[in-house]
Amino acid sequence: MNILKHLPFLALLMLPFGVHAADSVTLFSESGAKATYTWAVPLARLQHTPAWTPFAGAPPLSISKAVAMATRQLKADNPQFKRYDVLSISLAAASGTSDKPADRWYYRIDLVPVIDGNRLYRLRYVAVVLLDGTLVEPQVKEGGTR
Repeated sequence: MNILKHLPFLALLMLPFGVHAADSVTLFSESGAKATYTWAVPLARLQHTPAWTPFAGAPPLSISKAVAMATRQLKADNPQFKRYDVLSISLAAASGTSDKPADRWYYRIDLVPVIDGNRLYRLRYVAVVLLDGTLVEPQVKEGGTR
């Protein structure tokens, strides 16, 4: 069998993997004791979110709406917890280079479930909400660094 005549086909099979990696924007990543979590979105999805800069006034998605989206999803995924407390909220740039300022942003919301008035810090959740109101699910790689 002549491998050379199959090279173009093999190259085409590999193309989506390279394109996928290059067309994805990593928002952030964090490692725990058991896994590494990476929040990334396809570039096309990010480009369909509203453009915004801090000098343009309020973000197109309010903090309260972003928190409502995050807690609604957490309650749907974890019905045993009826309440979540917000530990922190940050608004971060999702893209930008030295010659082009960032114009796509996202909220990072850290939450913990509450049972009987007690915050369960060991069950901290991170929600990533794009400015179009959609949530980004983390990619999980087993094996942590702690």
